[in-house]
Amino acid sequence: MSQREQIGAFVNTLTRYDGFAPFSDAKLPIDPSSRRVVVVTDNDRVTAIAVSASHVQSDRSIHNELEIATLPAMRFAAFEGAVLDAAMPLIDGPDSYSIWSSRSSLDVALQERGFLESRSIDFLVVDLPVASGIAVSAAYPIRTFENSDVAGLTVVNRSAFEGHREAAALDVEEMGRYQRETWFDASGLFIAESESGGIAGFCWTKVHPNGDGEIFRIAVDPAHQATGLGRALVKAGFTYLSGLADVRRGALWVDRSNATAVALYHSLGMKRERSNSEFVPA
Repeated sequence: MSQREQIGAFVNTLTRYDGFAPFSDAKLPIDPSSRRVVVVTDNDRVTAIAVSASHVQSDRSIHNELEIATLPAMRFAAFEGAVLDAAMPLIDGPDSYSIWSSRSSLDVALQERGFLESRSIDFLVVDLPVASGIAVSAAYPIRTFENSDVAGLTVVNRSAFEGHREAAALDVEEMGRYQRETWFDASGLFIAESESGGIAGFCWTKVHPNGDGEIFRIAVDPAHQATGLGRALVKAGFTYLSGLADVRRGALWVDRSNATAVALYHSLGMKRERSNSEFVPA
């Protein structure tokens, strides 16, 4: 089995065990020849992988993020720490860096090395269909995505996520890559139009093999916030997902510090299933 095949088997094993992919979209697919990857093996068996990715921030500085995945049997602090130490050269050089963790064993290894938790994002879920009661404003007609929307969508995304290094980085090139993914479905990407005909916001859904229908990204242009449009887009996304035969749950990621969004999602009955925490050097 080639190393690339071993990596694929490792990712598939963790996906089946945990119920979700071991790395974020920005870290996939994994190229074993890349200078951004460290693969740890034991007798030709992959036991851990570390992957980094760079993000250009609003001030044009470079921020590097690191994620580490380990086999379930190796999830103890001493091993996590050894992998972390081996992976640290991946994040040398950028203006700033952080490390994401989704498990307590890595949390401990990071804390032992003086890292501090700076941010947490929660994965919320709800059985579908969700209760109705979200009003839709006639001021914002909602339709499905067209290829001509790409440029306008990225502009709204950048405005809505200003200061959010991962989400704000979406550009036309990256949007094209997403459109080539097997999971991409234009019928699950909803566009809200403003009175002038521009894009006021969007709700982008993604269906996972485990039956989760995720609101992959939702954004409202700052000029149209506090109008109820965000609620309308959430409804559009979950209504669409509810109609798909293989989708049983609605899901999304939300920054725990975003009190307005958290309150909205909790009002729909969404509950936290798991969390990711971002750690930074002290």
